[in-house]
Parts: sequence; C-alpha cells; structure tokens
Amino acid sequence: MLQKSIIITGAMGAIGQALCKYFTAQGHHVAAIDIHDNIDHLAQHPCLTYFKADLTNETQNKTVIDQIFAAFKSIDALINNAGISKSGMSWKLSLADWQTSFDINITTAFLTTKHCLPH
Repeated sequence: MLQKSIIITGAMGAIGQALCKYFTAQGHHVAAIDIHDNIDHLAQHPCLTYFKADLTNETQNKTVIDQIFAAFKSIDALINNAGISKSGMSWKLSLADWQTSFDINITTAFLTTKHCLPH
C-alpha cells in the first residue's frame, strides 16, 4: 500500500480520534488539526503530527495548511471532520449560536479545502 498524507480536522473529537487511529494504523501520515491544547486523548503514533489552529480564522487556516505541506511534502486527502452541534430547535437558537455553528461546520470546511487545493 502506498503511504498517503492525510489531514483530519476536528481531530480531538471522538470521530476525529477514531479516524486518526485508523489511518495511522494503516501506515499513513496524518496531520491532526484541532483548536484544543490537550492532546492526551489523541493516540500517540510516529505517523501522527498534531497541529493546533482555529480553522475558522482564514490566516491560521492557510498557515497551518502551508506548514503541513512543508512538513509532509504532499497532501493526498483532506477529511473535513471539524464540527459542533448546538442543541435545541433552530427557532430557539440565538443568532450568535447559529453563526458559531455555521463558522465551524461550513466555513471551516470551505477554507480548509480552499487552502489545500493549490497543494
């Protein structure tokens, strides 16, 4: 199997951790991105590199993607896994909660894809 370089956003969540574990077990290089500092829950593996970034911020997003490309020399796959869920019915959400959800769930995927494609 060819070794690939894979970016996983939202790496600290349960799904992100499972994705990191799966792809590193397959021998792929994984760039795990999350906004959180505490990476104790993330499986330690020689093929895994953690990057902290607020992917809703375009400058941080571009910077971390450029850092990953410089470290890995290629980006073969992007898994836009970052996301949140605000409980409650849509008509009960505040505009601030709606905007936060939209920024993390949609804008992050757009920006990360935008900055990966040139590589």
